[in-house]
Amino acid sequence: MLKPTTIASNHIHRGRVIDVSSERLKYSNGQEYEIDFVRHPGAAAVVAVDQLSKAAIERGLGLYQSIVVLPVLEITRLHNTGAAFSFLADAAGWQRWLFTALAIIVSAALVLWLRRIDRSARALASAVALILGGAVGNVIDRLRLGHVIDFIHAHWGEHYFPAFNVADSAITVGAALLLLDAWLEAR
Repeated sequence: MLKPTTIASNHIHRGRVIDVSSERLKYSNGQEYEIDFVRHPGAAAVVAVDQLSKAAIERGLGLYQSIVVLPVLEITRLHNTGAAFSFLADAAGWQRWLFTALAIIVSAALVLWLRRIDRSARALASAVALILGGAVGNVIDRLRLGHVIDFIHAHWGEHYFPAFNVADSAITVGAALLLLDAWLEAR
């Protein structure tokens, strides 16, 4: 385990020395990283765009009402009480609280992870921020409505892909970026 070095006018927090003036952590091996709570506004942007898009869908479309955008894409208001791909959507209602609790726990872990990511690891930080924003966006729906509003509905002929929303898209892109970052790091 690395031990923090002593730096003047610092505070020790959980085994780390924090240089309060620069919000930098410095370990005994010389490794430093910054804590900057606003350097990754991506999560907040995802939540904002997600909630604004869902509000527009709520105002503009009735449940199951569709607007054809392209021959393979519709905007359709749907309510998902389950998880991804409507998993457990037909359960008795307990799944709302299970998925909400899981998302809150995962979001807390993502916040902690995001705070510890080195400033130079932009792809990793962006990936975590996207996943965090998507998780929070869907938690807001579950707490406020008891379901998640999905509205992006792609299909090929009569074969429909499960509907999704901005938060789901952010989680998917974030997960892909995590995999890409891990693959590039391993090379």
